[in-house]
Order: sequence, then C-alpha cells, then structure tokens
Amino acid sequence: MEYSTFRGILFLSYLFIFLDLIINVLGMAIRLQNVHELLLYVVQDTVLMFTIIIIFLLFSNTYIFQAGFVGMLVNKYKCTIICSFIYLSLSIPLHVIVKDGTIFMNMSGRIQCEHFIFSKGYVSSVFHYFLFKRTVLCFADSRYYRNSSWLQERMNKGL
Repeated sequence: MEYSTFRGILFLSYLFIFLDLIINVLGMAIRLQNVHELLLYVVQDTVLMFTIIIIFLLFSNTYIFQAGFVGMLVNKYKCTIICSFIYLSLSIPLHVIVKDGTIFMNMSGRIQCEHFIFSKGYVSSVFHYFLFKRTVLCFADSRYYRNSSWLQERMNKGL
C-alpha cells in the first residue's frame, strides 16, 4: 500500500477512535438534551460500523486476500473482529438503557443487567481501541501487499 494511502487510513482510524472516546466521555459526563444525546449515540454506532468496514477493506487490499488465503487473515485477526462486534453489540443496548433513563432506578433484576452491560461495554471499548489500532498498524507492513519469503512460509504453514 502506498504511504499516502495508508496515512489517510491511519488518520481516519485515529479519528474514529478519538470520536468514539469523546462520545463515551460526553455521554456519561454531561447530560445533553435528548435529541443531541441521541445524535451522539447514532454517530458513535455509525463510527463503530465504519471501523469494522475499514478492517475488512484492509483485508481485501492485501496480497494474501487476493491470493485466496482469506482464512489466514481472519485467523490472525479474529480477536479484533470478535472484539469489534462485541463492542458494537454491547454499545447499542447501552445507548438504549441510557436513553431509557432507568439505569438509576432500583429494580433489582433490571439494574443488574444494566450494570453488566454498562461495565462490559466500556471494558470492551478499551480492547476495541487497542486491537483496532494494532490491526491498522499491522496492515501498514509492506509484507502484506507483495509476495515475499515471509508470506510463502506463512502460506505453507497454513496449508
């Protein structure tokens, strides 16, 4: 991948991580009007979907993918993929709970579920940030975009 192309993807990835982090902080630190808060959550979920799309677009640009060894890429980056989907699947219910406003009520069964989603959602965000950044930086390696002895060794081990 060309340096200028990768620089754009890296900038976009950092921007998405930064936006997600800022929205997480704003969503919990200050209470906005319902419309503004809902808009922030929609933007956050859209950004999360774009991060997943970026991962798969990076996959499709590699020589490994074009050579037909998709399984090797998926196997190497399955933690990133799984963590991204877990974060997205916990983020949406968390936004529903926060917008519902019942997180502070004392319904014993409901409050335990909400605390579980709340805590796991933010723990998974940390893993998502780390793994997504690591994956994007790994795809900066030029070995993924040309045939090399390293790649031939990996393909022989994969078969």
